[in-house]
Amino acid sequence: MSETDAPPAKATELVTDVLRSRIGPELRASGFRGSGQNWSLPSSAKDYALLSFQRWRYSDASVAGFTVNLCVARRAEWAAAFARSPWLGARPTATSQGGPAWYSRIGSLLNPAVDRWWIVRSADDVPFVVDDVLHLVRAVAVPHLTARLDGTAPPGPYSWPRLPDDE
Repeated sequence: MSETDAPPAKATELVTDVLRSRIGPELRASGFRGSGQNWSLPSSAKDYALLSFQRWRYSDASVAGFTVNLCVARRAEWAAAFARSPWLGARPTATSQGGPAWYSRIGSLLNPAVDRWWIVRSADDVPFVVDDVLHLVRAVAVPHLTARLDGTAPPGPYSWPRLPDDE
C-alpha cells in the first residue's frame, strides 16, 4: 500500500501527533519541561507554572480539539492548603481548579476574550493549528506565567482576531 492509498489519519491521532512531535519540541526549546498534555515552566523558587492541553470531550475520529489551560501556584501556599485539604492533591494541575492558585484558559487572556479551542479535522488543519498555538503560547502564556512567578503585573489582554470557529 502506498502513502497515497493509506487511509486518512483519525483526528484524535492527529492531535496526539501535533502535541508530541510539533508542539512538544517547541515548548522544550522555550524552556518548558514535560510531555504530552502537561508542561511546567521551571521556577528558581520551585513554584508551579503549569501549562496543559485539555482535549475536547467530543473528539472522535472525524474531529478533535483542544485548548490551553494555565496555572501558577506558590509551592509553600499549595503545600499548606494540601495539608488542610488533601483532596486538592500534592501538586496543582492546570485543568483542575481549586486551592490557592491562579488559573486561566488562554482564550480568557485575549482581546476579545473567547474560549479558544483548536479544531483538527484533517492533516490540512495541522500547520495552522501548530502556528497559532505556538504563537499564543509564546506571546500570551509565557508572559503571564513568568509575570505571576516573578510577582509582577501580568500583561493586559492580547489582541488577537476571532476565528470563524469562535463566532
